[in-house]
Amino acid sequence: MVEEDVNFFSFEIVCLNYNTNTYKSSTMKKTMVLGASQKPERYSNKAVRKLKLYGHEVVAIGKRKGFIGDVTIEDEVPADKDIHTITMYLNANN
Repeated sequence: MVEEDVNFFSFEIVCLNYNTNTYKSSTMKKTMVLGASQKPERYSNKAVRKLKLYGHEVVAIGKRKGFIGDVTIEDEVPADKDIHTITMYLNANN
């Protein structure tokens, strides 16, 4: 590979912490999950857990306050958060 070719690739550094079974990446962004639920069968709950597993910082917003692992579910959208990505798990009634 010629040295100039390296500029065409972008690299993401991913590290697995074997003690906690979590991943940490150099390019992780803060993600907001709207419609977060404490019920483990809900996709919003699964999304929060997977995001945390892969090292993402998560802001969870739901109808009721609670917890998904170590993530606090808030019942209001915070105004001062630096959010990169928003995922929504809402039905027509929300």
